[in-house]
Amino acid sequence: PRVVMYAFYESPFADELLEARSRFQRATSQDVYGHKKRLQCLAWNHTGSALATGSHDHSIRIWKNIATLKDSTEFSGHTDSVSVVSWNPQDERVFASTSSDKTIKVWDTRSPRETHSIASRGEGLNLIWSPDGKTILCGCKISQGGDALQIADVAENRISKIVKFPYIVNEMAWNPSGSHFFLTTGNGSIEIRGWPDFKLARSISAHSSTIFSLAVSPNGKHFAVGGADALVSIWDMNELVSQRTLGDHSSMLRSLSISADSKFIASGSEDSRIFLSHIGSGATVATILTKGPCSDLAWHPTRNLLAFASSGPLDRHSKPSLTLYDATRT
Repeated sequence: PRVVMYAFYESPFADELLEARSRFQRATSQDVYGHKKRLQCLAWNHTGSALATGSHDHSIRIWKNIATLKDSTEFSGHTDSVSVVSWNPQDERVFASTSSDKTIKVWDTRSPRETHSIASRGEGLNLIWSPDGKTILCGCKISQGGDALQIADVAENRISKIVKFPYIVNEMAWNPSGSHFFLTTGNGSIEIRGWPDFKLARSISAHSSTIFSLAVSPNGKHFAVGGADALVSIWDMNELVSQRTLGDHSSMLRSLSISADSKFIASGSEDSRIFLSHIGSGATVATILTKGPCSDLAWHPTRNLLAFASSGPLDRHSKPSLTLYDATRT
């Protein structure tokens, strides 16, 4: 991908922004290949020792050689496109996935087959683990205008609870203490619900249309959402107020991720651009021009390393790729 840089003027963050500009300008990128069809999702485990990718080819691949991402192991079991992959926050070897095949699967990297397979009430749309690593929350489509959130008990290999919504529900994330989780919706709101009672603590009208993406900063001070209005809003976690809005994109947001140092947010859109923005000031420090719409992206949990999936038109001469944007070695 091609990287576009920006100049900065007087700002309380001037030195930090200039250093970031220099670092990202020297960043390197590489494409790696493994899947047969477009990548749909990706996620690092909590130690950063492995990256999982899911694809329209029904497979999941685990990449462990972080220096090159040249080698990967395939995990097969889904019979349709893989929608989401999510790692267990307590075990770097265990991850879960959901798919359009209406299943939730749990995997261990030491075995090529799933350890658990749980029937879903509908096509899997989103998925996260509970902080203790014992439960999976999985959103699924149950009707034209409504979704459901399923609670899967992994030890018992079953759905223990279903909460239905008369509207679309999208990405989820936990607050720092794990006492509540955030849920983005098709009506532009953010719901904050208690765990494990699911009681609605607060609903915030955040955007004018569907919110697709959600990210929480590693230091727990901020969260960000982005949606169909092509905007990214950054919020104070404690006050639950919007601090600034980023309007660089020209098409709907598909993915957000906040860097390990909690200073930068990467936003991926259908406009074939990834913007790297400074959370404290809202300034854009770099733009990565991608091959096509960005389906997912994620910062490494400890390094200035961004993995993302994007693809243009595929033909018999092209292959779907995973891209690693590395500002660590600069």
